[in-house]
Amino acid sequence: MPLINKKNKAPIIIGGIFLGLAGLTYYNRKKVKAVVSGYINPKNNSAHIDSLNPQFKDKFQRFLNAAKLRGWDYQINSSYRDFKRQKELHIEDDRNAPAGYSDHNYGAAIDVQFKKGNIVLGKTTNKDQWIKSGLPQLAASMGLGWGGDFKGYLDQVHFYVKGLNVSKLYQMALKQFNTNDPTKVIGNRVKVA
Repeated sequence: MPLINKKNKAPIIIGGIFLGLAGLTYYNRKKVKAVVSGYINPKNNSAHIDSLNPQFKDKFQRFLNAAKLRGWDYQINSSYRDFKRQKELHIEDDRNAPAGYSDHNYGAAIDVQFKKGNIVLGKTTNKDQWIKSGLPQLAASMGLGWGGDFKGYLDQVHFYVKGLNVSKLYQMALKQFNTNDPTKVIGNRVKVA
């Protein structure tokens, strides 16, 4: 006797549709708007780019496109972070910048790993391998800095807009949002220039 017959075919199809919709609802419920909360689905590169400050999106996209042309696939792991999330990260590891003092808080940085063939460039990859890849040099040619050049705490997956002063940005952000409460600031909407 077949598992699916005329009598049970409709309930099976309806059940499958219901389970599919339930799965989609659960998946979408876990997503939170990046612009508001600072949380982005970690596997969604375009959501990460969209979360950046509009003044810097093109700069990062050009860098990633150029890396792709050189054969590097990439996965963005972090982009815009609100002040609340930054505070949590600083508490977890005091090498992370305090809230308001990270380029991420202004949508001016990404953490990204790259892959080409069996080569993976991540946070713990040897600095020399990163340099050999040419990616830090490519970033520099496009006005981006590289966390592999930081003194003391190497953050090799970190690429940021060069020339920004986060202390000044913090003061500008409070002024632009007319507040002394940093939790009221939407950092990726701060007008930098």
